[in-house]
Amino acid sequence: MTAEHLTEHAYDVVVVGSGAAGFAAAVTARLRGLSVLIVEKTDRYGGSTALSGGAIWVPGNFHLDRAGLADTREKARAYLDATVGDRVPAARKDAYLSHGPRMVREFHDRTEIRFMYTPGYSDYFPEAQGGMAQGAPSNRASSTSNGSAGSAPPCAGPDCPRTG
Repeated sequence: MTAEHLTEHAYDVVVVGSGAAGFAAAVTARLRGLSVLIVEKTDRYGGSTALSGGAIWVPGNFHLDRAGLADTREKARAYLDATVGDRVPAARKDAYLSHGPRMVREFHDRTEIRFMYTPGYSDYFPEAQGGMAQGAPSNRASSTSNGSAGSAPPCAGPDCPRTG
């Protein structure tokens, strides 16, 4: 897309970066009827999420509940506090813990995006409070999309049909 093309179009939301967070923002905006443009500086989609095999950590989501895991907000918050500390404001951590599970549910209900619980997914901080050397415990279970990292993005432009 050229700079001339960008000046010819207006978008409600411009997302910079095509990793999981960027795509989540774009999908959420589209679900609310907004036009979206995703801008990526590289020749591939996926950002750092692609490096992790497409896995994301969303504690307290319904997949973990269905798996019968004792996932709690308190466990997840303790893990966040132990791993990111005060580099991330408490309000942002709380927002993630509140809205992350809602995002997994909304994407499941309103799009073709599917996440799944991945038992034994690597815990990158096994020494942290509640960490496990042999895979993530229930409070750090990951979800993986059925999409493939590095592939073409889902439709997120102004001409894309809404899903759901």
